[in-house]
Amino acid sequence: MTREPLHLDIETRSEVDLKIYGAYVYFAHPSTDILCAAYAFGDTGEPEIWLPNQPCPDAIMEQVKAGGQIVAWNAAFERQGWNSILAPRYGWALPKIEQFMCTMAETLAMNLRTSGCTAVAAYALCGCSSSSAACRFFIHKQ
Repeated sequence: MTREPLHLDIETRSEVDLKIYGAYVYFAHPSTDILCAAYAFGDTGEPEIWLPNQPCPDAIMEQVKAGGQIVAWNAAFERQGWNSILAPRYGWALPKIEQFMCTMAETLAMNLRTSGCTAVAAYALCGCSSSSAACRFFIHKQ
């Protein structure tokens, strides 16, 4: 059985300036934390929000343990947050690097600008509905 991909977007905070120091220094700093994670499964899944006072959602744990795909815009950032904070601090299962798919990298590989409208238009041309969870993440991320 093929699993629907998990679409994920984390929001963070820190005393460290991400633009100056980069993701690795940012996530290594003790002040860095995850504020919330928005997630949905497949193109039709309703987005849900995880907060730090909640356990990792069972569906996310199952996705990771089954080797299911995790889709994110700038997946390297989400992966670093997952590996550095979500797994050790909040008990999320640790995914393998090959489980991640980066939609920003796909957009750049298509030689498109990475603005939300351009990316959503490109995904619509590829058959991804503009009302899908992935496209809603693109629109709200920009």
